[in-house]
Amino acid sequence: APVDFDGDGTPDVLSVYQIAGSWHARGAIAGAGFDDQVIVGSGPAMAAVGGAKVDGDATEEAWVKVGSGASTDLISFYVFRNCQLQRVTLNGVPPAFPIGASLTYAEGLACVTPGAGITVFTVGSSDGTTYTGYASTFTLDLSGAAPALAAGTSTPVSENGSSVGPAFEALSKFSCGNLSTIP
Repeated sequence: APVDFDGDGTPDVLSVYQIAGSWHARGAIAGAGFDDQVIVGSGPAMAAVGGAKVDGDATEEAWVKVGSGASTDLISFYVFRNCQLQRVTLNGVPPAFPIGASLTYAEGLACVTPGAGITVFTVGSSDGTTYTGYASTFTLDLSGAAPALAAGTSTPVSENGSSVGPAFEALSKFSCGNLSTIP
């Protein structure tokens, strides 16, 4: 998948592959320099999603599918800094954000206006029609040894009506820059 790791405006390459039972993410810049990291996730299949800006710098962050379930995909992301592909952490642990929906829940993620962080949606329903929960916003902090998400605001959200409406879909999808599909 294309990701502009170095911010030069030219897409670099994010690859996700399996060797001897271990999944790997590889960031390759200009076809020459690269770094390879083992992916921790629930599987069973993992995939490169692509690049999109989460913070305000010129580089893109690399989005990776790290797991899946019956109606949910799990995604996470990496930054390329100090010549290394580094997985972003939340409270010291690499997060796996669920994306999907059923009759009783909806979970999604959207990048806030380019460079301003991410919003994670977590809503539930007891009747399959009214979904309530929270939209939690996080910013990317690159000041520490490892890239980390810093918690911002958490806002109540509610969607009433059919679970196939556009407002509900916004709560259960992935949308970051030009990315909206998880392989």
